[in-house]
Amino acid sequence: MAGLSSGREAVSLKDVLLEYGWSEEGAQFILERQHDPTMEKLIARLQGIKLKKRRATTFQKQSIPIDLRWQVWERDNFSCQHCGSRKYLTIDHIRPEILGGTLELENLQTLCATCNSRKGSRRPSEAYQPLQAICGLVHPELAITPARH
Repeated sequence: MAGLSSGREAVSLKDVLLEYGWSEEGAQFILERQHDPTMEKLIARLQGIKLKKRRATTFQKQSIPIDLRWQVWERDNFSCQHCGSRKYLTIDHIRPEILGGTLELENLQTLCATCNSRKGSRRPSEAYQPLQAICGLVHPELAITPARH
């Protein structure tokens, strides 16, 4: 058994054993005996294990101060800048933080939870999400016509 499938990619038996706390020596012991009939139950159990995908780097989002949130909501007339909804409003970064977006009024917009979820960590133009220009303060990336859904 060269590797186990974790749904997307093959994972080695050794990786699974180490992930679940086995020592290097213990993992090596199992690897040497993986074709032994007495190990079949253990190997069968390990086949069902899916490892968590590890991220190379972690990114910590900054929280948006409440006074800045209120400035954005007031500027955007307490409505989603994509669909116009006034329910379940969230504050969204126009240029996502992970892509270098800043925590400034010009880089924030009001979106409902549905539109924010659809946009994800993409720019509006990448997410095919035109925005309304309610207050006249429009980021250059947003100079596109509004759409309703």
